[in-house]
Amino acid sequence: MSKIKYATNSKFTTPWAQRVGKLILNFAGLEFESYNWFIQLTEKPELIPKFTLKTFKNRADKIIELANERAFNRQWRYDVAEGWTDAIELAKLRNRLAHNPLVFGWIDKTEKGEPDFIGFPDMRSRTPKSVGEPHFISKMDIDGAINQIAKIVPHLNSLLHQWCELRDDKQNDRNSVSAT
Repeated sequence: MSKIKYATNSKFTTPWAQRVGKLILNFAGLEFESYNWFIQLTEKPELIPKFTLKTFKNRADKIIELANERAFNRQWRYDVAEGWTDAIELAKLRNRLAHNPLVFGWIDKTEKGEPDFIGFPDMRSRTPKSVGEPHFISKMDIDGAINQIAKIVPHLNSLLHQWCELRDDKQNDRNSVSAT
């Protein structure tokens, strides 16, 4: 039998629950941005319901594809791809924390006080060799991911606004030419 102990409603879980919860709640901003991006970039609005059923990674990949097709310059295209690629990496962490059992660990064998790290055996691995392989993350790593999400969401939103403004300006120019 394993030496893993259960820790339900332990006081030491509160700071971890707050961090994991904050990461998941902040990630919701990226989820929302993915829908905004598709709605603005697609030329086929009838595909919106199908898009909403895709995984986050598939949505982000589709956004990168659409952005490549509609980019107004290289830098914007690069910034979009970089932002959504970073978001995909953060989704992997979010998924590991949300969809696997979580275990706590201490550096000191006495297991006193708040745990030093959280571990999650990857139960949903696509490769049989790594199923159950433990991954560990510290509070500092989770805080870093939370901060990274907090930077990426407004950055991606700003990139989308840039594109929408150019699109709308072009549309207004076309309308003013056809009105004369």
